[in-house]
Amino acid sequence: MNNTAWWIIIFILILLILAAGEIYRETHTFRVRKYKVKTKKNIGIQNCVKVIFLSDLHNCVYGNKNDKLYKAIQAEMPDMILIGGDMLVAKEGSSVQEALEFVKKLPHICQVCVLFNCYCRCKSTT
Repeated sequence: MNNTAWWIIIFILILLILAAGEIYRETHTFRVRKYKVKTKKNIGIQNCVKVIFLSDLHNCVYGNKNDKLYKAIQAEMPDMILIGGDMLVAKEGSSVQEALEFVKKLPHICQVCVLFNCYCRCKSTT
């Protein structure tokens, strides 16, 4: 094989390693983003309210029984947890047990509000 073929093989191997690393990161870590929302409207809230918004977990489990995620939420000391959707993957053979057990523990931290959605087949009720 000539030098060009070796460089192409090395380049493809590097891309495969990077892709594998990204897949691992995406399925074994979660992302925390913080936002501050200010409004001039009088909405009846005098102080800051800390809200945790969970979405797109897709049956992923972080630590033993989601303990890493639970502890991270607990450390933020939120006033409310909103669950926005895509917590589960609706595939045959997928278990909902881990996600269900995790969501059952959340009210021990603060109030929890689950927002049900279906972006694929929504019908207006009005």
